[in-house]
Amino acid sequence: MKAPQRRGYIQMPRTALDYGMRTPEVLAAVVNLYMLADSNRWEPFEASQRFLAARWGLSKGRAERIIRDLQGLDLIAVEPGSRDAPQRLNVHRGADQLLDHP
Repeated sequence: MKAPQRRGYIQMPRTALDYGMRTPEVLAAVVNLYMLADSNRWEPFEASQRFLAARWGLSKGRAERIIRDLQGLDLIAVEPGSRDAPQRLNVHRGADQLLDHP
């Protein structure tokens, strides 16, 4: 059975693209993060740094730096996890979301 083909676009702030342009690996991680957010209907979702590192094919430290940098750019918000529950990410989708925050 063939997987359904997705159409359309993913809304992403220019700041996220600019940050991703550092290296192809970082760009792939940023785009993938926005795809995850879109597939979760822009609701906060669970994603441990170990999960993201494996998904992106990067070291855990590199994944942590990307998440920290995106958080510093106010592109994502991180709800810390615990031993029992992974961290939750809230990815900011772009202009229409930013208009809600004067």
